[in-house]
Amino acid sequence: MNRSVWLAALLLCGTAAAQGDDVFKWVTKPGKGIQMAQIDSIYYDGYLMPTPTGTAFREDTLLLLRDGTVYSGLQVSPADLDVAASRKNEPDEWGKWKKQGQKVLVQDPDTGKWDEISGFKVVPATPNERVGITVEAANAVSFGSFGGFSTFDTLTFNKDGTFERSGVTIGGGGTAQAAGGVSVGSTSTSGKDGCSSATSTSSSAGAGGGGSTSNCGKDNQGKYTLNGYTAEFRSASGKTQRVLFFFWDKKKKDLFIGDTTFSKEE
Repeated sequence: MNRSVWLAALLLCGTAAAQGDDVFKWVTKPGKGIQMAQIDSIYYDGYLMPTPTGTAFREDTLLLLRDGTVYSGLQVSPADLDVAASRKNEPDEWGKWKKQGQKVLVQDPDTGKWDEISGFKVVPATPNERVGITVEAANAVSFGSFGGFSTFDTLTFNKDGTFERSGVTIGGGGTAQAAGGVSVGSTSTSGKDGCSSATSTSSSAGAGGGGSTSNCGKDNQGKYTLNGYTAEFRSASGKTQRVLFFFWDKKKKDLFIGDTTFSKEE
């Protein structure tokens, strides 16, 4: 799927994470998992999928190892993936792959049939790569007649190895509340200047609302390191986060970070 189609799908349908919200457990100490020399490639696939409230855009990743094994649904940097624990606790995510001419084939574990891989091969970062780019990601979640929310995240990478991030989440009630004469809304923001949230309600009985602020600014700025399929963010608050990372292609305008694609605004 090309970038323009991806953006259209994202804006129209929102996104759905390939995995659930639970923290992935099968990890090693930082950097003690799969090494770059063991990796053949990573493939990315984006596609539309039905949901109970409409349609969502899903993003999946496939890790191909040089020994002919494939791991689907990669959630963390390969460098932090505990292969033994993963194979034991999620054996269905592991399989086999092979090349046939210019094609890459993956074996169906149930039927044994070999099918051509979906998606496209992505580009890892060079060791300690520095980029100067601001990228954005959007996500929308609908609860049907009960409303939903949208999030907009911005991440800036500077050439000096520093980063800044900010986000906005906007929520609102749906037709179920509106039918009862109630309007509900909420907004939360985060960035280098701190975090804030506000809610509002209105009905025939009157209007109300509230808000709060917190000093989270140091969590949203700091230093970054890009290396292979890993991005490490070291916040000014002292927190460190390591996530899966890659570029869609050599243009390096679309960055997959964690579980979401961030794109440069044109």
